[in-house]
Amino acid sequence: MGKIIRGDFNPNLKMRNKTTAIIAAGGKGTRMGLDFNKIFLSVDSKPILAYTLDVFEAAPSIDSIVLVCSQEDMSLCQEIVSSFGYTKVKHFIKGGSTRQESVRNGLMAISPACDIVIVHDAARPLVTQELIDATIQAANTYGAAAVAVSPVDTVKRINGSIIAETVDRNSLVLIQTPQAFRYEILKKAHENALRNHQLATDDCALAEMIGQTVTVIPGNKSNIKLTTPEDYAIISAYLSCYRGMEDTDDD
Repeated sequence: MGKIIRGDFNPNLKMRNKTTAIIAAGGKGTRMGLDFNKIFLSVDSKPILAYTLDVFEAAPSIDSIVLVCSQEDMSLCQEIVSSFGYTKVKHFIKGGSTRQESVRNGLMAISPACDIVIVHDAARPLVTQELIDATIQAANTYGAAAVAVSPVDTVKRINGSIIAETVDRNSLVLIQTPQAFRYEILKKAHENALRNHQLATDDCALAEMIGQTVTVIPGNKSNIKLTTPEDYAIISAYLSCYRGMEDTDDD
């Protein structure tokens, strides 16, 4: 099992390696009471997916993007990419029955000539270029890295409905995306998981299963994943605020 260490990296360091982003866009809207993919919800007439792609499209450290989505969402994803003129999206890949399978499908579309693969949830539109660059830099140096934030609430382990233990939150982090890996490490991790029928909720766990150390990059608490109606309200407020500031700057 790989250990997790903390790191603080200079996001302004120029990236020289070829980097491909896998954007996992195969989510559903079940917990939001929707009958369609939540990434198609709009803020100021622009879909959540487009806000996420905006950041990766504009990031100089990203050379190409693989967009992984369900077959039923494929045409709409293609339409969004075409409408907003994203030139870095090179592949639209059909996702699998799990997020792990979807990322693996996306990985299969990437050339072995790629140096770094960065994986991100399409439902996290508040990601920044600084987080992307810092994660890539750490993966280039250490092999694998992920964005994380520290819990601010007291953490308890429970047994049913009874508190069993108070956990030291100083040793805990909440892992987010982006997560970045050297290509050969992520490929090996997914091949190992497939061969041994191992399942995990993120790619860091798969890397840990092959003994890979994962470096933690300090993240932003605003980099939340759209999951609930409350999340949508927060994300909408942030995006509307940012857009308002950009419009003011243009004036």
